[in-house]
Amino acid sequence: MSKRAGLQFSVSTADKLIREHVQPGTRVSRGAAVYFAALLEYISAEIADVSSKGVKGKLITASKMQTAINRDAELQSLM
Repeated sequence: MSKRAGLQFSVSTADKLIREHVQPGTRVSRGAAVYFAALLEYISAEIADVSSKGVKGKLITASKMQTAINRDAELQSLM
């Protein structure tokens, strides 16, 4: 499903995560897993993009990512 949706993140893993966190008996569509995987991919790309600005080297560390998240108002409110 990930290839059909054009995503790098696994749709089946996203589906498992959704099903682990909903109450038993709750119906969840397959489209929800695709949307969730796309959302995770977008947020990850946004964090990587914000973190890479101003980095002189090729390595982005966790502390640089945290600093970038804290400086960006939208990402900070999301986290």
